[in-house]
Amino acid sequence: MHRERQAPQIKLESQSILDDKSSTSKIRGSIPMVVQREEVYMRDQCCQYQDKKTQTVCGSKWRLNIDHIQPVWAGGTNEIKNLRLLCAKHNRHVYKKQSGLERYPVARI
Repeated sequence: MHRERQAPQIKLESQSILDDKSSTSKIRGSIPMVVQREEVYMRDQCCQYQDKKTQTVCGSKWRLNIDHIQPVWAGGTNEIKNLRLLCAKHNRHVYKKQSGLERYPVARI
């Protein structure tokens, strides 16, 4: 009689972190594709970066990225209200500014 072999159950350290509800460390999960396409892309449709001086919105539709308004590392979530579309250029600019790496103002598109 043929007997099926069961794979040993291994508990990974990363899994124990996910299971631990009392852990204060945040693990960034991926944003579900359905949320990205149907919610954020349909709502924003173009880069939502707003120039501080002129108050104009970029509006570019080239190389769009989903951006966390409040970064995950700063306590932000993957909720729709915390997500927006930015073009690649403005996504880099916002990241550099938020992380303290910004030295030069962003060039205009």
